Amino acid sequence: EETRRRGTSIYLPTGTIPMFPLPLSEGRMSLLEGQDRPALTTLVRFDDDLNIVHTDVFPSLIRVTERLTYEQVNASLDAEEQTMRGAVLRDLSYLSSELYQKRLLDGAAVFSIPDVKLKVSLADARPEVHVEPREETPADTLVSEQMILANRIMGEFCRDNQIPVVYRCQEAPDGELIDEEILRVPEGLPRTFAMLRRMKRADISTTPDRHFGLGLPVYVQATSPIRRYGDLICQRQVKAFLAGEPLPYDAEALMAIAATVENTAREASTIERETTRYWLMDYMRSQRDELDATVIAHMNDDGTLSRVFVDACAFAHKCKFRRTPEVGSTVKVKVRKAVPREDYLDLQEA
Repeated sequence: EETRRRGTSIYLPTGTIPMFPLPLSEGRMSLLEGQDRPALTTLVRFDDDLNIVHTDVFPSLIRVTERLTYEQVNASLDAEEQTMRGAVLRDLSYLSSELYQKRLLDGAAVFSIPDVKLKVSLADARPEVHVEPREETPADTLVSEQMILANRIMGEFCRDNQIPVVYRCQEAPDGELIDEEILRVPEGLPRTFAMLRRMKRADISTTPDRHFGLGLPVYVQATSPIRRYGDLICQRQVKAFLAGEPLPYDAEALMAIAATVENTAREASTIERETTRYWLMDYMRSQRDELDATVIAHMNDDGTLSRVFVDACAFAHKCKFRRTPEVGSTVKVKVRKAVPREDYLDLQEA
């Protein structure tokens, strides 16, 4: 009941608020090295051309022989490590890249926006905000594509076996995502943000339907049962079906729970977004030097008020200019005033 109330883990620059208590989420439920753990496995077989020729879903017992960080995976891939671990990682990395490209060909809408790692240390009297650029790495692609694949296979399994679960769906935009109007917007961040504004919000349903953004015909979330309650109830349904037991939820009960959890998840997203915004403003308040930014859109007729993307902290905000800047151009801006507690930031042309 407490986990359902929380609905999701919350990730803040100051730390994580887990959905399950720490003794569970970091102990018996965690994939600790050398420890046996019950799991729900999605098995996928490919042919030489990477077409899926067989899938299966079954309960399993696994033991993690080595728990790796993203940095360790990237280092192994860069060094072409001549070990069994290196060979497995290279195969997975190659497969993930191919799966990513196939999703693009199937219509997936992928947006590349610079990001930063934001951490806040509260050890001292004055909080320290650390901001570092974050780039997509082969390890990121490896993990995300295998997660997407597992959730897709689980969704197909539930659809084909008529197991009531909550599907993640997303309708296509009204009209074409890329048309003449979009093509008139300069390439790069301005065009990316213009396309994002056309995307519809993802939704939930007990009826399987296409997910436009992922380029998939069916999709569920089932890979993170200790940090998302929706994933937990999906796994409960599938495990009961595989065991030949009565399903814990019918479609009506699922949607009632999912609607509550979805609202909680949106509240959590708002908390994460606003907390991150607060600390980014706190960081910008301390910036005395000029900052590089990209003009992504004009906000008034003469463009003297424009929306810019500040490179150093991946932060989009309005900015005042003396003359009309060209959309897509790189400009110098400065922080005139920042009051994080009032959500106030005054950016001006340097």
